[in-house]
Amino acid sequence: MINRSAVLAVVDVQNGFVREESAHVVPVIADLVKRWQAVGGDVIFTRYLNYEGSIFQRLFAWSKLMTSPEVDIVPELQPYLSKATAVIDKTIYSLFNDEGQALVSQRGWTDIYVCGIATESCVLKTAADAFERNLTPWVIEDASASHAGEMSHEAGLLVTARFIGPRQFVKAAEADPRYPRHESESRTSDENGRMDAALVALTRAYQQAATAVRGISDAQEASHGAARLAETIRGMSDSSARVALETSTRGQKATERP
Repeated sequence: MINRSAVLAVVDVQNGFVREESAHVVPVIADLVKRWQAVGGDVIFTRYLNYEGSIFQRLFAWSKLMTSPEVDIVPELQPYLSKATAVIDKTIYSLFNDEGQALVSQRGWTDIYVCGIATESCVLKTAADAFERNLTPWVIEDASASHAGEMSHEAGLLVTARFIGPRQFVKAAEADPRYPRHESESRTSDENGRMDAALVALTRAYQQAATAVRGISDAQEASHGAARLAETIRGMSDSSARVALETSTRGQKATERP
């Protein structure tokens, strides 16, 4: 029996966001959508559309994803669009623009399974917005990725856990509209403590990365800065260190959408 209160939200899996760092999730998402639709589950796709004068262009000098083929959903997912419940075009991070909000309310969906690109921005924001609307978000972590790389993906998962709870993550193999999941139990004090410690380490890593990036004037110095930073954070936890290294080596890429 299908759980009609559940929907699979595939966020922004578009040509412009799929590159070497994020391409590995496309077949995972395609298989997930195929399985979800095969048993009659609801699937929606979102598509981000940038435009002249957008906040992304104004604050990030980012002018990509304005036209086809960048804005198009990737070819691997095209066969499933005709059976989708909806394709939501949006100009914000989240699924929950006016159209998306109305559709979720109309359909009575309460369990929002979120996957796609990018973990640390549009996936995170969709999950957090679902939470704030008293819905139950589930982030499918192995069906989400960042076009900025694995370190940004991991940072996104960590911050998302702080927004929606550490038990609201599932694997693609576990996401099935026939088997509704139970809402997460309250976090234990140990879980809270571990998450807080991880966030402290993450914050310190970013602070050190910002210091290293500040004053870097060319690519060669950036490379040296990354090497120096690697030495200073070697004692940190693996995930925090990876986030810091990525920040230092990508400090010059101001044209990426966050």
